[in-house]
This record gives sequence, C-alpha cells and structure tokens, in this order.
Amino acid sequence: MSTPARNRGVTLVELIVFIVIVGIAVAGIMEALTQAQSGNATPIQILEATKLAESRLEFLVGQSATQGFAALTDPCAGAAPPPVCQLPPGFSIAQPTVVADFSGNPALTELTVAVTAPDGRVLADVTDVVAEY
Repeated sequence: MSTPARNRGVTLVELIVFIVIVGIAVAGIMEALTQAQSGNATPIQILEATKLAESRLEFLVGQSATQGFAALTDPCAGAAPPPVCQLPPGFSIAQPTVVADFSGNPALTELTVAVTAPDGRVLADVTDVVAEY
C-alpha cells in the first residue's frame, strides 16, 4: 500500500492571516481617502461660491455704469454696505482686484472677484473686463 500524496492547498490558519492582513490594508487605504476627501470643497460649495463671485462682479459693473467708470470701487467694503453684500455663513470675498488700463488700453479695466472658504482656500475666482462706453 502506498502512502497518500500530500494535499496541496491553503490551511485555515493561512487563510485567516491573509484576510486579517488584507483587512488592515483596506482599512488604512479607506482612512487615507476619507481624510483626503474631507479637505476638498463640495460641488455645492463651489457652485455657491461661483454664484456669489458672479453676483458681486455684476454689482460692481452695475455700479460703474451708474456712477461712472472712473469710480470703480467696491461699495461692499464701506462702513455701511448695501444688503446685497451680505454673504452666507462660511464664505468671504476679498477686496476685488481692479486693474486699470488693461492691455495698455485706458478704456478697459479688469475686475477679479475671489470667494474664499473659512480656511482660506479660494473656491471661486471670476474675472471680467469692463469697457468704458
């Protein structure tokens, strides 16, 4: 009588060790992805910030049309800003950047409005060129 051939395969202990190692690796990867994603702005925040930036830009362009091209300043930076300047919680708008004589043309002015999150990240940055007409 011959001796039985040795069974080839994986023992239960080896399988359990493999499952534990893979589980620990997957848990670490999931934790890293969760932390990386929590620092990013959501699409809703970016959309809201873009709307706020466009609204402020339109307000500035409207002010230049009614008060003159030379007086292109942000009325929201004054002591008593109009109600349109109120922002939802968690958003802030820095002083808009005004670049006169855009491309060497004194009749063009570039306006840039940036909306930031509480941690200082820029969520939206909108630029427009206004012409004196």
